[in-house]
Amino acid sequence: MNKVNNALCIIQQGKEQKIFAGKNEVIVCKKKDLIKMAESSLQKQNYNNIIKLMKTNNDLELYTNKPKISKIKADKKGHWIYNYEEFENNFPIYDIYQFAFITNNKIKCLYHPETKKEKSIGDQFSFWSTDDDKNTETDNQWYEIIVKAIINKELNDEIITDYLNETYSFFSRRKVKKIFCSAKNLDDSLVNCLVTSYDKNSLFEENIMKRTFLSLVHKHKIEAEQFKNLPFIHFKCEHGKCEELEKKISGEYPVRFHREKLVSLPEVVFHKNRTANLTNLEQIGVYDAQEISTGQNIKIGVIDTGIDYEHEELKHSFGEIKGNNFVNDNSPIDDNGHGTHVSGIIGGITTGVAPGCTLYALKVLDRNGVGNNISVIRAIDWSITNNLDILNMSLGSSSYSELEHKAIKIAAEKGLVIVSAAGNDGTKEYNYPASFGEVVSVSAVDGNNKKADFSNYNDKIKIAAPGVEIYSTFKNNSYRVLSGTSMSTPHVTGVFALVKSLNQSSPEILKEIIKRTAKSLHNNLYYGAGLVRADDAVRDAN
Repeated sequence: MNKVNNALCIIQQGKEQKIFAGKNEVIVCKKKDLIKMAESSLQKQNYNNIIKLMKTNNDLELYTNKPKISKIKADKKGHWIYNYEEFENNFPIYDIYQFAFITNNKIKCLYHPETKKEKSIGDQFSFWSTDDDKNTETDNQWYEIIVKAIINKELNDEIITDYLNETYSFFSRRKVKKIFCSAKNLDDSLVNCLVTSYDKNSLFEENIMKRTFLSLVHKHKIEAEQFKNLPFIHFKCEHGKCEELEKKISGEYPVRFHREKLVSLPEVVFHKNRTANLTNLEQIGVYDAQEISTGQNIKIGVIDTGIDYEHEELKHSFGEIKGNNFVNDNSPIDDNGHGTHVSGIIGGITTGVAPGCTLYALKVLDRNGVGNNISVIRAIDWSITNNLDILNMSLGSSSYSELEHKAIKIAAEKGLVIVSAAGNDGTKEYNYPASFGEVVSVSAVDGNNKKADFSNYNDKIKIAAPGVEIYSTFKNNSYRVLSGTSMSTPHVTGVFALVKSLNQSSPEILKEIIKRTAKSLHNNLYYGAGLVRADDAVRDAN
């Protein structure tokens, strides 16, 4: 069984649908057609979209266990209604570890037993579950068993089956489809944190950062990392002790404390067809461009799920340093497949735009395609230190990150070209980092140069590229056909490599070459400058 991370639970009670995401919010809705939209928005932490849905659908409610506010609802006129204590006592108890086992429409949730609360654990189950089991003692025992298994990385099908068979008979007749756990980090209970200075004066900022770093290490006995190129300090804090540490640090120096925010892959479409159709390369003139340049001597960092650097299509693109893993201490090998697919479009021998480039696997997302913005920032810092030329970021979040923006600004000033996916929501929503001004935001077109249905569109789009049914490499030396702006982005990254290998100008000049050689598709919101053209861009650069 795969390890499971912070994930979505869908709870069904008759016709009513309850959607749970993270540790703080529950969406309640009786209209099934809204479920997928709300589900997608919660997974991506796109609360702006949730608010829009609530304003247009008075059936949709948001419950939260955040301080003071416990229920938010939009009335028929779109006005907000706030209740501050009415629902607080009815909300479930939360813990680091929280489980849901799902088969079809049946569900069983297991929470940490909390004896200090008046409500019994059985009552909490009845709020969430179709079954009304009251066997608190059994559940408490199994909680300890499962948590221990997770901590020791020993959670498996046998343990889950034994638990379900003992407590719920209907599970013995049905295969468990999904097992979710809302634990933020299953390897430990540590939270990634950053410290930044309030003082914007570069001399004072450097001094404050240095003194804060020394205080963390020597006074507070915390293992910390001072970034080489960014005025940030990274460390991990025990879950539940972050607020106390924040007070101590900010009390010593004028600094700000930041905790990790979720970053994930845009949802991509997997296609059953695996035929080696490479019309996407022909569509943007890659073969003619490769007569002049293959992207030789250009170093590209793929900030993603890692790369299968032993793949037959890709191993030629790697040197002794394969990249770096910012998720754990393992190698940056791809355990998801997304990063390998992206890399094949950039540098695959037969599948790639720029097969002469050098690739670096910068793993910031786990096997489920989930990570945090602090890992992304660490990868950017690593890229500056190792003198990379281009960064491909086929990932993102709907939430603006001041920290990430600052890191990208510095990287751009150092000469890195940063290319990112516009997002796959099919809306005008901004996706970050793509929508930062320094980043090349890429939308997706199909084989007829029409906007892909899923592709985001807005005034931040810089250029478009093929993103529908793209054949490329996948993990374990295999191949897949995928669709998404994740696939269109590496086409543009590859073209930048072709151009930069001929013209070592600043990122702004390279962007201008790509822009003026693009094929206009007559809609700036959909396509930016238009369809990227490798052949014309290379001729211009040469």
